[in-house]
Amino acid sequence: MPTDIIKLKYTSKYLNSQVDCAGRVIASFPTNNGFWLKIADRKNYTIFVYSPQYNFRVGEQARVMGVLRDHPMYGRFVAATRVLRRGAMPLQQPVLTTSKGVSPKQAVVKHSEQQNGPKGGFLEQIGPKVWLLLMIVISLAVGFFVYPFLQGLV
Repeated sequence: MPTDIIKLKYTSKYLNSQVDCAGRVIASFPTNNGFWLKIADRKNYTIFVYSPQYNFRVGEQARVMGVLRDHPMYGRFVAATRVLRRGAMPLQQPVLTTSKGVSPKQAVVKHSEQQNGPKGGFLEQIGPKVWLLLMIVISLAVGFFVYPFLQGLV
């Protein structure tokens, strides 16, 4: 019987011992020597899982057996020794996919941005290509309409 994720995260008796937990994969991203998974149980409590061999798609059910460790930056995570795949389930949350080399903290930020919308001002939201196109349109408008008008005043 899998242990509840909330007990793994907040009870010290499980630390550095063999644990068994299960949940739905809400984030999955590769590193140089394995995969980080973030799994959530039915009550949406989440925990990170480091798996050296197995990658999962977002939405799949996973049962993880391994050792509960404590990471200085990411908090408690399960270093998986055995992972069982249970098939895909429909998601109620937005899908999160990340590229190689993203840390779990950055994935959490991206996941929250996906739910709450992008952060930042106007320039961060429109992107560099749209910004360049906007500058070209403004300079053409100044060249064709404003400059001849100013010459007529002099």
